[in-house]
Amino acid sequence: MPFLKRIKGFLFILLFVLTLDVTANQKIGSIHGLAQDQSTRQPLKTVFIQIVGNNQLSAISDDQGKFTLPEVPIGTYRIKATSNQYEPLIKTDVVVSTGRQVFIEMNLKHLAFTLEEVQVKPNFFDKPVGTNTSTRTLSSEEIRRSPGGLEDVNRVMMSMPGIVQTSDQTNHLVVRGGHPRENLTVLDMIEIPNSNHFGEQGSTGGTISMINTDLIREIDFSSGGFPVRYGDKLSSVLNIQLREGNRHKVETDISIGMAGAGLTVEGPIIKKKGSWLLSMRKSYLGLVKGPTSLTAVPEYGDLQAKVVYDPTPKNQISMVGIGGSDHVHITDQDDLYNRGWNNVLYHTRQYGIGLNWRTLFSRNGYSILTCSQVFNQSEFLVGDRRGPDAMSMTGSERETTIKAEINYDISTKHGFSIGTAVKEIELDHIIRSREVEFYSNETGKLIKLTHQDQDSRLSTFKASSFVHYKVTPTAGLDLNFGLRGDYFNLTETTNFSPRFGTSYQISSHTVLNGSFGYFYQPMSYIFLNWNQHNKNLDSMQAKHYIIGLEHLFDQDFRLTIEAYIKDYQDYILLNDKENLILNNNATGYARGVDMFAQKQLTNRIYGLISYSYLVSRFKSPELDEFDSDFDTRHVFTLIGGYRLSDQWEFSGKWRYISGKPYTPIIGSDEVIPGDWEPIFADGINVERFPSYHRLDFRLDRRLHFPRWNLVTYFEIENIYNRRNIWSYEWDRSKGKNREIHQFGFFPIGGIRLEF
Repeated sequence: MPFLKRIKGFLFILLFVLTLDVTANQKIGSIHGLAQDQSTRQPLKTVFIQIVGNNQLSAISDDQGKFTLPEVPIGTYRIKATSNQYEPLIKTDVVVSTGRQVFIEMNLKHLAFTLEEVQVKPNFFDKPVGTNTSTRTLSSEEIRRSPGGLEDVNRVMMSMPGIVQTSDQTNHLVVRGGHPRENLTVLDMIEIPNSNHFGEQGSTGGTISMINTDLIREIDFSSGGFPVRYGDKLSSVLNIQLREGNRHKVETDISIGMAGAGLTVEGPIIKKKGSWLLSMRKSYLGLVKGPTSLTAVPEYGDLQAKVVYDPTPKNQISMVGIGGSDHVHITDQDDLYNRGWNNVLYHTRQYGIGLNWRTLFSRNGYSILTCSQVFNQSEFLVGDRRGPDAMSMTGSERETTIKAEINYDISTKHGFSIGTAVKEIELDHIIRSREVEFYSNETGKLIKLTHQDQDSRLSTFKASSFVHYKVTPTAGLDLNFGLRGDYFNLTETTNFSPRFGTSYQISSHTVLNGSFGYFYQPMSYIFLNWNQHNKNLDSMQAKHYIIGLEHLFDQDFRLTIEAYIKDYQDYILLNDKENLILNNNATGYARGVDMFAQKQLTNRIYGLISYSYLVSRFKSPELDEFDSDFDTRHVFTLIGGYRLSDQWEFSGKWRYISGKPYTPIIGSDEVIPGDWEPIFADGINVERFPSYHRLDFRLDRRLHFPRWNLVTYFEIENIYNRRNIWSYEWDRSKGKNREIHQFGFFPIGGIRLEF
């Protein structure tokens, strides 16, 4: 078969590369960086920078906070930064390759008290400013090498506690029992409605991320209790921070992987006062469609760019852009996805662009002014057993935002942040259909719609402001207070969100954390614009109660345990399924415990263990209390990796998820010849799918040549070919349900050339 020949040829090339033994005379690179205050962003001079375990490779930052470690042998390092009156910081997974210049930021936290008053030990786990609970920070290298993650940011997050995926086919995130629509993505201060390919309007996930992991500096993910600078979402925040391009020379990467074939180019501008960074990718999924049971071939491409310029030492201007387009045509043979459709034509395009101007207006503070615009447009045409004109949905959504933020430290013990934003919104949705049925990609449930003929265009706006105050009243105690206000003109709603967080250092190794807050979110634009009645909806509300314990067994090994309650009020459930008329009369809760043990890469070994227990239930005046669609009681993840040398690395992941609930179809009635109505069991979500589990394996290989480098990986997902069930489809001819499976045994690989 042509497909088998192509995949065998690709794997043969990979295996050949993996077994190469290369010896180069010159195997050195360099590390450049910036040392700055974590809170005020002020550059720090005389910071001592050292490679852990090598006293000869060190540097001291200059007056602008810059430092350089030249002629560093190739390898993966831990970089330590120490300075008087600051907590020591260790940055892990700094990869040095032949002839490459690595740039890192060392953001040091100022000590509110002297070292005699508080016990401080360097560790590998720092927190973003203003956060106390439920936050994880990952570097670009941690994302890249994560087994089973396919170098996809969303899929990598699925290994974190309290997070599950809706299916292998998509990267929708379910965070502590919350709907995938409840998650916020921020890219360098720009709110991105959906950063994935093949994402539906109103959703936050898709099939694969548009974010090139090679462009990421680090990400912060918060699964609850996040600060007041973030709003309009109930469950989580994914804050992605892109790195700068190389300020000293031009570098080029060429790659082939799951996300497609890509080109990344970067270099300096205007006497090294800035840099530019450009990435382009194009899909080639025709090579891997066989193992995924697809006969349709999704086509997609994306582009990302970042330009940074420092007009003065105290001012920095950066521009960030991201865009993508998707196209797929699914025929009646594609049972894994069509779920009753005979033909599906799907096309989207989207972009986001933003300008950030950061000013260090004093030694104690800085401001950021952001102007941005995001846009998405989709076209969805489907046919079913009765003909080609079952449904057509076309729509576009545009948001133009101006926001400003000021951060200022009054002293080492007191500081505050204030911010405001105005967002102009333009919506255009056209929906036409006859009576149709389809399965949701987010829940796997059957949805039925009656005749629709909607054509709605409107403009509206949102406005928001926040204030955050932090204080360290005594040694080992941190307090964060915040208040946020949001106004949405379309629904004429105003919401105020008080939030609080605290951390108390019980000992030099143990910290007690807690947070509480109100969070609000209006319904997705497409649903508000679908029906005139929906414009009267209030924002949904969630109250977060979180308490946790954090213990550092060693500087590279941390255990966190958190218990949480997320109480929902004014929640939106379907009142009239067939016309998608919504109301705010539901209440619910998600309650659980998350356990997370992580060992950072030291002594060639790294790994993590996460376990989550969750109960999530809802009710309304029309419905008795029932398990929510995302009531996944038990989730267990085990990841382990071993770095044999600077050239070889092995890792694996095993994941177990207990069965999610569903409402079974027990029969069907033929209402007209050739068409049928499903008959559901009594009650909602009264049965559960079988448990999900799979084992993934990954092999990474680095080859260093005199003037270039080669990075390859080979990965097998679901090694023992577990037939995990995504959903059931009623087979009318046989009078029983047919299993719809997720990914089976799935080999994939990738190659990156660095020049």
